[in-house]
Amino acid sequence: MRKTTGHGMLHALVLGLTKAIEIGATVEWIENPTRCEKCKEEASVKPVCVTKQGYKTTESVGWDSLLCDKCFKEL
Repeated sequence: MRKTTGHGMLHALVLGLTKAIEIGATVEWIENPTRCEKCKEEASVKPVCVTKQGYKTTESVGWDSLLCDKCFKEL
């Protein structure tokens, strides 16, 4: 288990995937291709901590989204 301390590389999802790869586990995205949860476009996405109202926050408050860079910048 990992703790979220921010977006992207600091999110628990990425930290957990990184650790799994380090110990030799096989990981893969269930949904391919990946899509941004906001604009619905096929894109490279990163996990983002968001508030219940949909604004990004630097700490985990229980809501997360997978967003493309464009949508991340717009929040």
